[in-house]
Amino acid sequence: MGHYNISRNYTSPREIWKLSRRRRFSSDPLEPITETAFEDLRASIQESKGRLVSL
Repeated sequence: MGHYNISRNYTSPREIWKLSRRRRFSSDPLEPITETAFEDLRASIQESKGRLVSL
């Protein structure tokens, strides 16, 4: 049960990427993903790895 809650509250990197892409498209389709967004993505990936290890 707890396992399910973790996966439900966790936003996958792919979802984050899609959200950031959508935001990019509305302003400038050619603008690459920003450094901060990329750092956030890396942080979330590290966090998810940590959670998987702790299970």
